[in-house]
Amino acid sequence: MAISKKIAAVLVLSVLATSAVSSPVLAHNGSHDEDEPHTTTTSQTTSIEDKVKARASSSDDTQADDKLKADFQNRAKQQVEDLKKNAKQKTQAARQTACNERKNGAEQRITSISTNTARFQTKLDSIFTKVQAYKTDKNLTVENYDTLVAAVTSAQSASADSIAALKGLQPTIDCTKDTNAQNVAAFRTAAQDSRDKLKAYMKSLKELLKAVRDAKQSTQTQTKTENEGSTN
Repeated sequence: MAISKKIAAVLVLSVLATSAVSSPVLAHNGSHDEDEPHTTTTSQTTSIEDKVKARASSSDDTQADDKLKADFQNRAKQQVEDLKKNAKQKTQAARQTACNERKNGAEQRITSISTNTARFQTKLDSIFTKVQAYKTDKNLTVENYDTLVAAVTSAQSASADSIAALKGLQPTIDCTKDTNAQNVAAFRTAAQDSRDKLKAYMKSLKELLKAVRDAKQSTQTQTKTENEGSTN
C-alpha cells in the first residue's frame, strides 16, 4: 500500500514536471506560429526588392526592360494610328456620301452660272452692235463717240476673256477625288470676276447709249427749230 502511494506520488510529480517543461515550449511554439506569416512576408518582400535592385544594376536586364518599354510604346503608337486611320476612313466615307448627294445640284448650278454669264455677254454684244448701227443710220453727231466706243470695246474684250476662262474652269465633280473643293473654289473666283467684268461692260455701254440718245434728242430739237423757222 505504501509502495502504491509512492508510485502514485512519483507519477503525479512526473506529470507535473512534464507539464512545467512542455508549457514554455508550447507557448513558444504558439507565439512562433502567430508570427510566422509576418516573418515570411517580410522575407518575401525583401527578396523582391533585392531582385529589383539586382536587375537595375544589371546592364543586360536594363536593356531587356528598355526593350519591353519600347515594344509597348510602339504597340500603343500603332493602336493610335489605327484609330486615326479608321476615323479618317469614316470621315472620307461621310464626305463621299455627302458629295454624291449634292453632286447633281452643284453641277446644275455651275452649268447655269456658266451659261447665263455667256448669255448676258451675248446680249450686251447685241446691244453694242445695234447702238453703233443706229448712230450710223441716223447720222448722229455724238460727243466723245470714239472715246466711248473704245471704252465699251475694251470692257467687252475683258469680259469675253473672263467668261472664256470661266468656261475653261467649269469643273466636273468626281466624288472619289479630293480636288473638288479646289476646283469649285477656282470656278467661284472666276465667276465673280466675270460678273465684275460684265458690270463694267454694261456700265460703259450705258454711257455710250446715253450719249447716243442725247445726240438724237439734240438732233430732233435742232430739226424742229429749223422747221419752225422755215415756216415762219
